[in-house]
Amino acid sequence: CKMPKKIQKKIEKKQKLTKTEEQIMRGLREIEADMQLEKADRAAWMMQFKEDYELAEEEAVKEEMESKLKSSYVGEEEDGEQQEIIIPKKRKPGRPTKEEAAARAAAAAEAGTAMEKPIKRKPGRPKKVVEEPLPEEDSVVKKKKPGRPKKSEKEKAERAAAKAAEKAAEKAA
Repeated sequence: CKMPKKIQKKIEKKQKLTKTEEQIMRGLREIEADMQLEKADRAAWMMQFKEDYELAEEEAVKEEMESKLKSSYVGEEEDGEQQEIIIPKKRKPGRPTKEEAAARAAAAAEAGTAMEKPIKRKPGRPKKVVEEPLPEEDSVVKKKKPGRPKKSEKEKAERAAAKAAEKAAEKAA
């Protein structure tokens, strides 16, 4: 495959190539390598892909393996085996777990503080309603179509007459 002249000149002058030019060069090299292969082998790489559901399965397996690695063994039980404790995922700072939030609410209810009822969000701003005057029954309202307005019959006739006059003048000359 031929290298574009612009890229050849840059290489000869030892100038830095842009990302696009580098990608073009890499693509041309891959094409040359594919051309040396048999036709049956050229398109084989196109079938080496994974569907979305296959990728999702792999991610689920990876997450499961990571969670097993994060768990730690602590102490010994009576039968000599270690007890497994799973370390929970990290939470954002200041965000209590559901259990902690429930415990706080229960403690507040016992103490009789104001946290007995959950705090509700304020309602959002209402949408502005723009009222358009309704057209009267007698008046006819034509809805304008988008785009360039069409020419009237009179304008079309005038333009056709002008073109005919120009052609007649050219023939006469």
